[in-house]
Amino acid sequence: MKVEWEFIAPGEVFDVAAIQRELVAAVTKAIDEAEGYYEDVTATWDHDPDLERESGMSGNDYYDQVGSDDDPMEFLDDGTSIRYATMTPDFEPKTHPRQLSSVPGVGGVAYINPHIPRPGIEGRFWTDEIEEIIKPKLESNIDAAIDRATK
Repeated sequence: MKVEWEFIAPGEVFDVAAIQRELVAAVTKAIDEAEGYYEDVTATWDHDPDLERESGMSGNDYYDQVGSDDDPMEFLDDGTSIRYATMTPDFEPKTHPRQLSSVPGVGGVAYINPHIPRPGIEGRFWTDEIEEIIKPKLESNIDAAIDRATK
């Protein structure tokens, strides 16, 4: 008489490759949507913020990301405590906090003087807003992807 335990590797129960394909598709779809929001925010800009998309595999882990290291975009997204640009009297910004769109705007920089600090730029918090929109959709898409791949 003996007691025996058997371990069944997940690959023998589930099609791991199918699960991985479904998860990659779910993440890619979410980052595609995030990229679209960034493009909407910068649609009326004269300046190209050079959005960068990077994806790939690291071992069994998949990553996909989009964003920009562009200074003007970071200043607007995060906000600043001070600025040295003085805007024209008719200035109206192209973007507004937590709005994932861009309008033509009016006016612009009148002059820049590092000896005259002005109130900072109000943060737009696009990245936070995008994450708040995408995260619940991604979680739902991941659940659905796992359900599809394990049936």
